[in-house]
Amino acid sequence: MSISDADVKRFWTYGYLVVPVVFSLEEINEMRAAFDDVYEGRVAEGRDWPYVPPLVNEERVGIRTALFSWYVNDVIKRYVSDSRIVDIVKRLLDTNAVRLWQDQAIWKPGSDGAMTDYGNIGFHQDYGYWQDSSTTDMVSANIALQDVTIDNGALCLFPCSHTLGLIENANNFFDTDLNSLRESLGNIVPRDEARIELRAGQISFHHCLTIHGSGPNITNEPRLVLAPAYMPDGTYYREEGQDHCPHSEFLGPARRHGQPFEGEFFPLVG
Repeated sequence: MSISDADVKRFWTYGYLVVPVVFSLEEINEMRAAFDDVYEGRVAEGRDWPYVPPLVNEERVGIRTALFSWYVNDVIKRYVSDSRIVDIVKRLLDTNAVRLWQDQAIWKPGSDGAMTDYGNIGFHQDYGYWQDSSTTDMVSANIALQDVTIDNGALCLFPCSHTLGLIENANNFFDTDLNSLRESLGNIVPRDEARIELRAGQISFHHCLTIHGSGPNITNEPRLVLAPAYMPDGTYYREEGQDHCPHSEFLGPARRHGQPFEGEFFPLVG
């Protein structure tokens, strides 16, 4: 799939881009079945979770997230490496080669009509968790595995917020109090929020500094989103980054400043 120069400009102006439907119903169902495998503990032969198993925080915040699910599930690996996504990322980053940084299989529970903070994802910047990367030119995708609406917790982001750089306390993924976070961002963010509703199989892309989160899913069905993230080939470990980041752990205890993110855990996908 290709995007236009205007699409690229829109991404860099507003910090996000929505493209038309990419995946068929058959492909969506295959990805949904892979989610079932991930959360029921079935992994590819000879594989185990490279960092931590799926985080199921239902008692505390409701949201489930499986980080690096591609590593243990070959179906997910195939889709996050799909050229229909990767070619868009290469255009957005103006590079000939990109590597997979991570993915998340995100399961947002339904509340069956209850307006609650349960299942919210707090406003955050992805790079708030990725500060050992040498570049902030990284892109996250959100693949809708059903129609994503405001009612089931569509992505909510602040247009142009990527131009602010890394803000203080940018890692609020598990903070479910969106109103409190909105207040704290009140004098920082440049625009009102945008709600990103998607049809099944549609994809949104956002810059890793774009502030985003999502509200409650008040339907009676879980909302499933597969969220891979990508970096330009040549991205390296930045020693002065945050104290701990799972990505740098994959480089081993002898990792050094300038060591490229490559190899088994950071595959070249295009």
